[in-house]
Amino acid sequence: MGRAESDVVRDKDNENYKKVYVQWWVFMKKGAKNDEKLYHNCWLSKWKNNHVDPKQRVEISSIIFFSDYKQYNS
Repeated sequence: MGRAESDVVRDKDNENYKKVYVQWWVFMKKGAKNDEKLYHNCWLSKWKNNHVDPKQRVEISSIIFFSDYKQYNS
């Protein structure tokens, strides 16, 4: 999962036109020994910054926006 760290670039002359800077996040789950257990109810797990994958520019056409930020920002 990613979180936008900037606004969408709207300048058509910019090489990052229609892109947004994204910080990737991963969730943590103790005792998960396989993918089935790891991903089961992943939305209820705790999430943290993924320091392995750096931030990157992503085209907005490939992003699904989640607008209920307040509910999951605790």
